[in-house]
Amino acid sequence: MANGITFWQLAGAGVSATLVGLALIALRFVVMDPNWYFLKLRWWLILIATVPGFLLGTTVHPAVAHNSEALAYQNSGQISYARGDYNAALKAYDQAVRLDPLEATSFRGRALAEMARGDNKAAFGDFSQAIQLDSQDATAYFYRGLLRTADANPTRTDNLDAQISDFSQAILFDPQLAEAYQLRGRALHLRAQHQAALADLDEAIALNPQLANVYQDRAIARRSVGYNDGALADYREAIQLDPKDPLAYRCEGDLQRSTGDNKGAIASYNLALKLTPTDAIAYSGRAYARYALHDLAGALDDFNLALQLDPKYTDALFGRGLSRSLAGQYNGAVSDFDMTLYLQPSYPQARAIAGYLTRQGRPG
Repeated sequence: MANGITFWQLAGAGVSATLVGLALIALRFVVMDPNWYFLKLRWWLILIATVPGFLLGTTVHPAVAHNSEALAYQNSGQISYARGDYNAALKAYDQAVRLDPLEATSFRGRALAEMARGDNKAAFGDFSQAIQLDSQDATAYFYRGLLRTADANPTRTDNLDAQISDFSQAILFDPQLAEAYQLRGRALHLRAQHQAALADLDEAIALNPQLANVYQDRAIARRSVGYNDGALADYREAIQLDPKDPLAYRCEGDLQRSTGDNKGAIASYNLALKLTPTDAIAYSGRAYARYALHDLAGALDDFNLALQLDPKYTDALFGRGLSRSLAGQYNGAVSDFDMTLYLQPSYPQARAIAGYLTRQGRPG
């Protein structure tokens, strides 16, 4: 577009010539004299009129062409992103940003492509730039908040507060964004603002009652305020919406076990393990339920399976120590309690029981 006569130059000349031609036609009806001097020269006048239009086209062309070209690259980036070709999308958005560095949409699109490629740091910068250019970009606020949840320490207080701020801005500019309410609810729960968290999760469900994992989030928040029946109902709703989600079954089992329904817990853990047979936490949970029902052999089997999957899982080590002590395997029990304390010195039950067994000098 830099060489030869451009579209904008031709367009400018054409518009100028058209305007002069229309003016001469109007004069023809006003003067009513076909021999009038200026009418005789009409073709020369029209030709001369193209010059300023041509020059104007030359003047305005660079900015207009850059914006038009940037938009074309932006559209290309959107198409590539939708196809899953994130490398091509990045290249297109790079060109769009180079040609028009004041367009927030291009920065946001590039950030989404960077996120898809796992480059969260670059994506965070581009979302921030998009927000700087357009302070009402709900999508940019939402995804920047989402990136904060993937931080190395997402539950750090200042990080949680930043998450809450970004999701609040997203909600301000898009009050129908159910996921923003959900994620703000999670952050508020972690800040121990349980009622505010519940209000957000209620709103998320009202906006999109098909989001299965929102019910799990609300169940966790409900457990925090002692509403166990409501939490159990939420886990079951989540399972109904997504019956292949092992986490919902495992969390249902955890809740059932905490309320003394150990048989129900075992049934839930069985379903979780059927879907994910490598879940050490589910094996440990089922082991504790079996331990509570005095099935020591079954408990030991499950604790051993959990520790095969995760040898440093302290809850399983402690539980196996309890089971071994009741089964008369005192040396093994002390070994498990000692390893629990080595990995987690703040485990007070392990210290107390290991000390008791050592003082007793039990064989085994």
